[in-house]
Amino acid sequence: MEKIIKDLYIELKKEKTNLINKVNLDSNIEKSDLEREFEDSLLALKGLPIQANKLLQHEKVFVPNYHKKAIISRIPKGKILQILPSTTPILSCILLPLCAAIIGNEVIVKPSSKSKSIALFLTDFFKKRRIKNIKLEIGSGKDFLFKILKDDYDFVFFMGSEENGKEINEYCNKREIEYSGEYGGNDWAIIIDGDLKRISDKIAENVKFKEGRDCDSIKGVLINSKVYEQFVDFLKNSLKDIKINENPLDKEITNPEFCSSLWIKKFSSEEEIISIYKKNKHGLSSAIFCKDTKKALKLAKKINTARVIINSDTLDINPLIPWGGIKSTSHGGVEYWINKFSNKKLIEIS
Repeated sequence: MEKIIKDLYIELKKEKTNLINKVNLDSNIEKSDLEREFEDSLLALKGLPIQANKLLQHEKVFVPNYHKKAIISRIPKGKILQILPSTTPILSCILLPLCAAIIGNEVIVKPSSKSKSIALFLTDFFKKRRIKNIKLEIGSGKDFLFKILKDDYDFVFFMGSEENGKEINEYCNKREIEYSGEYGGNDWAIIIDGDLKRISDKIAENVKFKEGRDCDSIKGVLINSKVYEQFVDFLKNSLKDIKINENPLDKEITNPEFCSSLWIKKFSSEEEIISIYKKNKHGLSSAIFCKDTKKALKLAKKINTARVIINSDTLDINPLIPWGGIKSTSHGGVEYWINKFSNKKLIEIS
């Protein structure tokens, strides 16, 4: 599998421009956004074999006053169905099947219709190299999806809307199939102080990325009352075509629109920030902008999200570093996905 991944890396680099053009037509996502995602995919592919080899090594278990030797090994789950999202049409379609296959699973992939060109490219690539444990099912619509679901699986993995995920979860429960669903995020930024013009440009770039449809899109900004008016002026200038909601209702904070939208709210204390965060049923990422990194770090430890970026935005992601959400949200990274698509086996030796 290591050679296959290296060959795929080379082929993807050769076909980069062509594939981005095709996915742009499939998805209507800006080419610049797709290029960023493509580069993340290449970065992850390059590191995948190294991380996989490390993770799949036997792990020795130390238990005090226990005279048996014990090791933990990772074994494949079996036959897996991956139902992939439209928000990352390149990265998810390339990386997730390989993370499952490298462990030894049989992987059936239902890509988004926005991944059609990538899926066709991968189908051709795997066919030429006689890779039989990855199969991509290309089609669209609920009938097509549930036709695929009728097969026998050991594990079904879904990324997408909570509404669709719950329906698939119910189907899997009835058939006693292990299921895992990840339903996006609701990321926020906290502005304490700093270069307000630069920060507003960074927030605007994030909000516009993929039209706000990425799981790491910033949906809300909490702004220090001391810099509120100045920052809002900069932000409105940076987001000229996007309406900013300055008086959000609770339901708009907890369930933001899945598009380029943004609410803002003033805060005067750390306690206010933490109180507002308790309303967020997602817990993927947050961004904190502050000149005093020690102060930002102290706040980061109190916020109930799995990932906090200090002085950058929530799209600043390295796919080789595992990140995981808290509550009802998504996870990612090569290490996380390899763990996700495998089971731990304990072996004891007397």
